[in-house]
Amino acid sequence: MRVFYLVQIMLLSLFMQPLKAQSWTMDTKTTQSLSISQEYSMYGFSVDIDGNYAVVGCCGYNNYSGCAYVLYNNGSSWSTVAVLTPQNVEEEDNFAESVSISGDYIAIGVGGKESVYIFKKPFDGWEDMNETAKLSLSEENEGSFIECVSISDDCVVVGANHGYRGSVYVFEKPIEGWVDMTPTAKLSITDEVDFDSFGSAVCISGDCIVVGTAYSDYPLKTAYVFEKPITGWEDMTETARLNGSDVKETDNFGFSVSVSGDCVVVGANPCDVGVMGSAYIFEKPITGWEDMSQTAKLTASDYTSGDCFGVSVSISGDYVVVGASTYETETGFIYIYKKEAEGWSDMTETNKLVSSDQQEGDCFSFVAISGDNIVVGAPGADNDYGSAYFYKKNNNPTGVELGKDREVKVYPNPTTNWLIIKGKDEPTVNIYSIKGVLLFSQKCDKVDMSNLKAGTYVVDIDGEKYKVLKK
Repeated sequence: MRVFYLVQIMLLSLFMQPLKAQSWTMDTKTTQSLSISQEYSMYGFSVDIDGNYAVVGCCGYNNYSGCAYVLYNNGSSWSTVAVLTPQNVEEEDNFAESVSISGDYIAIGVGGKESVYIFKKPFDGWEDMNETAKLSLSEENEGSFIECVSISDDCVVVGANHGYRGSVYVFEKPIEGWVDMTPTAKLSITDEVDFDSFGSAVCISGDCIVVGTAYSDYPLKTAYVFEKPITGWEDMTETARLNGSDVKETDNFGFSVSVSGDCVVVGANPCDVGVMGSAYIFEKPITGWEDMSQTAKLTASDYTSGDCFGVSVSISGDYVVVGASTYETETGFIYIYKKEAEGWSDMTETNKLVSSDQQEGDCFSFVAISGDNIVVGAPGADNDYGSAYFYKKNNNPTGVELGKDREVKVYPNPTTNWLIIKGKDEPTVNIYSIKGVLLFSQKCDKVDMSNLKAGTYVVDIDGEKYKVLKK
């Protein structure tokens, strides 16, 4: 291990140039807080984020009856402000197996039943509460279970499984507000077959819905786009089909999906030994959505056999995040991709997130992004109680305050074990690879470097009123 001091700030700034607007640091780690706390609560099995609010599902809570936590970012950290539960929850319902937030509304799916619950933020802010409304599938779908849910503005889309065939339903908020109701419309596909797993992943943004068919035993391997008709949502078939140009039958193309504006991301998570997972970017043509292959393909630069890359995907603005849960150890990583100035193209990650207290079985891989904030669910962390990790984008990672360099000591240098950081306070320490990949982020005064390969690393030290970079 070699960690050398960079003598001149000018050279350091030049070296760190590629990291501009690509640095993400850990903000807060949260865990379940209710009195009925147990192993396999699965806190973090589902996550979503919108602005300064996030929702974290805890579907294993209280013998799998389930609950959901609402968290708020006060500008310095994230904390729980409310716990949501339905009125008639029962054991093994798996409430909060899927969650979604948009503005003042949260939609939560019940994995063991054919229901989705809507919660509206009260005037004074989120508080512990029961549902505002219950969305139910029609009687013909009795016995179905909810696969996933997504909400955007006044519309909720639900993916459901009937045991041999999947379906997708749309619910539109009535003029008087959300009330108990059945679907507004049902979405289907032109090449429907039994066991096609249609609706195993869904996402809505504005007037666009994207649906995945990951588990199909048939060679469909397609994601479907539905655009809202001028007259409103109605029973309809797809507007367009999205296919990866190099997708194989075993790739699970459509395992995860996300849409934002005119851009769709589809995860292909084969989770097979020796097979690399991928995420595919599709951009809406000027003429509108049409059957098409990908605009770009996203992969991991450090792929390891069985990484299960693509288990979750999320897009916000120019950033895409992809979750990977390692097959053998079930630890997990998050890969971040930033759109280049000339547009999306085939690329490997801009950055990589690794939990600061990573252990086998964490499943640190369920991810959502909104603006400058990322939330990652790790339902197996903390001895199977579960955790959620929040990260924020550092928009000025190279902003070094001159004159503060001498106030911070970093030693020994070189080192093969512990790296000690001494300053006036306990700073946040970020360790980057020579390529700018974030390897460690934590508020501390020493870092165990023994698990890193021999090489050159950049140490980013963020104090209360200073920032220092060491090479």
